[in-house]
Amino acid sequence: MQRIFVALPWLSLIICGLSWLRFGIDLPLGDDWGTYIDGTMRSFKLSYLFAHGNDTLYPVGKILDTLAYRLIDGNTIAYQLISMIGVLGLLLLLQWKLLSFTLKDKTLAASAFSLTILMLQPDTYWGWQNLAYHQALPLLACLTSLYIVLALQWKATKVFLSCFVLGLLGGFSYISGAFSSLTLGIVLLIAHHFWRGSDFEKSRMRFGGLGLLISGLISTTAQMWVITGIQKGTHIPGLRMALPTEIDFWLFMMGKNCTVHDAANQSTGSFTGFDTHCCRSSMLFRFLHISNV
Repeated sequence: MQRIFVALPWLSLIICGLSWLRFGIDLPLGDDWGTYIDGTMRSFKLSYLFAHGNDTLYPVGKILDTLAYRLIDGNTIAYQLISMIGVLGLLLLLQWKLLSFTLKDKTLAASAFSLTILMLQPDTYWGWQNLAYHQALPLLACLTSLYIVLALQWKATKVFLSCFVLGLLGGFSYISGAFSSLTLGIVLLIAHHFWRGSDFEKSRMRFGGLGLLISGLISTTAQMWVITGIQKGTHIPGLRMALPTEIDFWLFMMGKNCTVHDAANQSTGSFTGFDTHCCRSSMLFRFLHISNV
């Protein structure tokens, strides 16, 4: 029974990967177009890596995106498959490690791990923009930090350096990572005072908490500077939205209605559907125009 409980989330992840290979389309979407428009998709320049976008600093994600452009030519299907299996796989592995460390009853740990199947919703971060998974990287950094502090028998100095680096990576992956590193650091520093384990364990918690606290303060300050200093408290989207009154909107709708699979044997039906959309929208705009007059 333990093996079934443990296998369920992994089986779900495999199905998610196969589904993406079957139904994924190699086409940039949404915010992914930003780097194509300004020509920075292959850049490692610091001015690009540390330029704010989508209300956050995310140089870590930009480095990963640039590597994807250079190594796999920005192939959407390959990139999202790698990020999906890599990120979700590591999240599952870390949760299993932490549950096994915390719960000595393996059956209880396995049954608890089976509930992680509920978090395997690839449409949350995959299936749309390539860069959406950047928002999941802070969670990966936090869980790795917890595993290092609680489970690995590393010396305090090594724990501090590891947590400091992980805190910076998470904090500069997305704005949520800065606050999560800061919060986790504070929690570990408070928890070590009440820890009933050995002095060695308390020392690991203290130094791990310090590493996360310092990196969290650095990244939080930088992220808050973007929001309050540069953007003056306003939201600046990463890519301008196209409205139905603009040709870009209808070009996108045409591409969406006539997919790669439809083009081979259903092109007529697709364009007929597109014409129907156009007619309906034209009638709607005409009605609104007459109403306003």
